[in-house]
Amino acid sequence: MLSRILPILKLNQHHSFKVTRMAHSIITKPPNILVQTSENSSPRLLEQVQSIVSPTRYVVYPIQSEQLISSPWAKNALLLIIQEKLESEVLEEVVTYLDSGGQVLDFSQNIEKTVDGYVNIKSESIANTELENILLNDFKIETCKESDAKNDYSYGYLVSSPHCLETFFRSKRLMETKNIVQSQITLDFSSELKQPSENYLPIKSEPSPNFDSSLYLSNLSTSSLGQPLIFVPVISSSMVPFSGGPITHGFTVVPQRQLSGHGRGGNKWLSPPGCSMFSIQIFLKTSSFLGTRPSLIQHLVALAQVHAIRRREEYRDVDIRLKWPNDIYFGNSVKLGGVIAKGTVVRDDFIVTIGAGLNLNNEHPTRSVNQVIKESGKDELEQEEMLADTFNVLEEVIDKCNNGQFAEVEALYYKYWLHEDQRIRIIENEDDIIKNVTVTGIDEFGFLKVIDDDKKEFTVFDDGNSFDMMEGLIRPKTR
Repeated sequence: MLSRILPILKLNQHHSFKVTRMAHSIITKPPNILVQTSENSSPRLLEQVQSIVSPTRYVVYPIQSEQLISSPWAKNALLLIIQEKLESEVLEEVVTYLDSGGQVLDFSQNIEKTVDGYVNIKSESIANTELENILLNDFKIETCKESDAKNDYSYGYLVSSPHCLETFFRSKRLMETKNIVQSQITLDFSSELKQPSENYLPIKSEPSPNFDSSLYLSNLSTSSLGQPLIFVPVISSSMVPFSGGPITHGFTVVPQRQLSGHGRGGNKWLSPPGCSMFSIQIFLKTSSFLGTRPSLIQHLVALAQVHAIRRREEYRDVDIRLKWPNDIYFGNSVKLGGVIAKGTVVRDDFIVTIGAGLNLNNEHPTRSVNQVIKESGKDELEQEEMLADTFNVLEEVIDKCNNGQFAEVEALYYKYWLHEDQRIRIIENEDDIIKNVTVTGIDEFGFLKVIDDDKKEFTVFDDGNSFDMMEGLIRPKTR
């Protein structure tokens, strides 16, 4: 049988996700708006909310009534919208959410008494204008602006050293034509460019208006990672250019804005102005240390982002941390960024495509790296410098892992992670016996290791919930 791991309710204060470890940390709700749905409900309300709220500030998800009982949604929801009568068991969860400071917009009068954060609308349908006013006035939810609706795809701009560029254009996929045709988009490096579109990215060999190529290249010291780099002011998703055949080791796409970015489990990835994002392709020999443990790569990318900041003397004490498996936090309560990874095997190469995002300059939806840095009285970090140093660190830790120095990389990872001695509980599905266990680290594949009160150590995996991986972990059956 499988065993589910849930967080113990009363955590050690130093490592609690409910208690701020630093005096200046701020507990901030993730920007998720949840719309309760069922098999019998119409999708109209969900579609209305999605069309009304600012797409750079909030993510709107449907949530089934049964998920309101079974998944860790409450601490990850800014607003819950209900459109049907709820069963008493479900309603209890909603009331608990309200009691903890949550907000609910209810179209079915599930709660009759006055409750803080609760707004009841006696209507089966509502006009967009009225719904917009309620969201704005009662819940302070920002609505769409004219700039949010602009979907103008842009040219890409090529950034690379001359040597790397020469090698790139000699690669197999560019020897006959200067086009790379992928399943969802064509990358055009030729001199005869057409207008950009969702499935066509023309790439110019000239300086970008919004990215300092000289600053980036002067800080980049890698042999491969981070170049050639394509900077794209507007694209559907920075992962789209990698949809299809492999391009080359180190090839990188940096978007200024994504129109349809996606995170873990299909979650939408917000791309507010000022967010630093990239996608990069990494080739690993299947016989190498990481080639046999590719699940480690997402941890290394998150580590590289954090260490690129904190290894600088002036930022050493800035409390930017790692949350297992792939998130970056300020302190232990404010999410700053995350990482996703996709992989495939081609002959003797394991090819991993990484997508990463980090709040660098944007004040919303939570906080940003430069906000934190500025508050500590230090000079802000430029995106070009941070990206270059991230790739420098990433190439360094990949090389160390593949050359017998994994222990050194592992020690660096633990220096920044949030989970030292964190207590969690296991609920055995077979007989509902609850065990308290302690997080001890990660194994060589990046999975979470825990130890129970009988000193037995084992590994747990996430259950795929889309809200918080630390709140839904599974222990495989011991044979």
